[in-house]
Amino acid sequence: MGWQSVDADQANHVAICTHGARHGLRRRTSARRVVWGVKSGSSILSDTWEWDGKVLWTQIKPTTSPSARLYHAMAYDSARQRVVLFGGTGGGFLGDTWEWDGKVWTQIKPSSSPSARHSHAMAYDSARKRTVLFGGFNNGGSLGDTWEWDGKVWTQINPTASPSRRHYHAMAYDAARQRVVLFAGIGSGIQGDTWEYDAGLLATFFTFGKGCASTTSLPTISSTTTPKLGQIFPLDIKGFLPKPQFGQLIFGVSNTKWGVIPLPFSLAVLGMGNCNLLVSPDVSSLIATDSQGGFKRTMKVPSSPSVLGAEVYGQAWAPDPKSNYAGVAMTNGFKAVVGY
Repeated sequence: MGWQSVDADQANHVAICTHGARHGLRRRTSARRVVWGVKSGSSILSDTWEWDGKVLWTQIKPTTSPSARLYHAMAYDSARQRVVLFGGTGGGFLGDTWEWDGKVWTQIKPSSSPSARHSHAMAYDSARKRTVLFGGFNNGGSLGDTWEWDGKVWTQINPTASPSRRHYHAMAYDAARQRVVLFAGIGSGIQGDTWEYDAGLLATFFTFGKGCASTTSLPTISSTTTPKLGQIFPLDIKGFLPKPQFGQLIFGVSNTKWGVIPLPFSLAVLGMGNCNLLVSPDVSSLIATDSQGGFKRTMKVPSSPSVLGAEVYGQAWAPDPKSNYAGVAMTNGFKAVVGY
């Protein structure tokens, strides 16, 4: 095992300036690698090439491309199958975002973005589906900010600890340990330190337990997404008696105990047949079901990092006179953890 030279049938035979160049060789699919731009002699380039992993370099000539530049950064978003390009220099510092889908370059113009820069580094975090950017260089010198791109918006992250300001560093994603690894760079001198970026807890949502049947069906509670910091989190309740009526959505901090009462707790003693209390009923919220026996609730997750890792449990109930002696039907339970 080691380094191996590959003889290509076709290649870009122009000598490329590679000293510190961020031309960004990144995977587009399992069978292609993309290289774009950099420098030949005194000319800054704007050409796009793909390598098939075997013997062939192919120049792609899309109708639209980023402007000529060098010292930019690129990363492959495997979830969306896009190569993401940001920044660089070419007639000045650049701060534009582009994506390559294998056929065309598309410029993305998000509402917020990192400042113009060059010599930064990017790596794609496949667990969280985010492209992470750190550092770079602009008129103010070396930079030390962290940004994440989700395909729609750039979000600046303000971790409690961070590498020093730098440029010309390298970053890669360790998929096995779910960490972005950063090494070296130039800041206040040549750096030789190693950093790992763990963005924190991943947002999670899952259901557990079983509801107790209403007259017509088994009530359920679910969500199409996870409670991510600063985003909308929806809950979808279905299966109650198909008519408009009021019920309750209960929230708690545990699904193992409520005070001294272990959970789940059978509600048969209250005449509720196969119903179980699955979560601690610490807080409740009124719900109003529709004519189909459903209810939808959307909540805005706070954007403050102080809520990261917060766990919330929930379950819902609504009247159903014929379901059991108590006349109440209940959903399954859910657990939601706030994260990225």
